[in-house]
Amino acid sequence: MAVWQRLGVPIRRHDHGHLVVELQQLPSPDDDRLQSSPESGIC
Repeated sequence: MAVWQRLGVPIRRHDHGHLVVELQQLPSPDDDRLQSSPESGIC
């Protein structure tokens, strides 16, 4: 789908930075619950 996926390398560019952040948040709704939890504050 995306060119950076074909490269298989970590993207550190600001251009794709926002894309990486969105993808990390989309994977599973469970992550959102953990972030909302007070325990997550430790991390």
